[in-house]
Amino acid sequence: MVDVSQLETREGSPYASAVLNPEPAEFQTALKDSFSTCLEIGCGVSPRSSWRLDKGDVWVGCDPAVSASGNQTLIHLGAPVDRTARMFVFSEIAAEVPEFKPDFLLAVAPNPRSVVEGKVLNEDLEKFLDSKNPQYFLLVLDNRTFEAEVYLGKARQVIKEWMKEHGFNSAQPSELIRQKFRPNSNDLGAFGNTRMCFLRIPGRAVGR
Repeated sequence: MVDVSQLETREGSPYASAVLNPEPAEFQTALKDSFSTCLEIGCGVSPRSSWRLDKGDVWVGCDPAVSASGNQTLIHLGAPVDRTARMFVFSEIAAEVPEFKPDFLLAVAPNPRSVVEGKVLNEDLEKFLDSKNPQYFLLVLDNRTFEAEVYLGKARQVIKEWMKEHGFNSAQPSELIRQKFRPNSNDLGAFGNTRMCFLRIPGRAVGR
């Protein structure tokens, strides 16, 4: 088992170490002790994080394309990571990640065609939805590729329909999100990316 206390980010380094495919007990202990949690869906072949981690935060990335092996991997950071934060990567689709209820869900630069084909937002994500506490779902879509040009409009429609079906309303990013969310992907252009923010509050009616 990896000693998570040793997985500290060196000051000024753009990388941090994360536990790769953690043992269930280690993962559940980290979640239990966390201040807030974030699930980043499709974190990349060489994993990247798009979320600032403060004291006690837990970040979880997943992507079946992850190329790392062994019991840890390097994460390219899009934002600072506190030394007490914990990072985990699963080299699997979201369906294979152990169930937990993240405070924030992220999808950065998913392939618009994959979104349209139901490979990003589907029933596999329902186990991460919290019946008691609010959750944010943040997405950034790239506008620069040919597939984006062809599928972007339909992808946005699919996203909005899935969010409505699962109780999310479109929302303005809070100050906390503006501070913590730093989209980080090789597939994003420098400009023209479409950002979408949704908030789910259990028991509240979904708007149009």
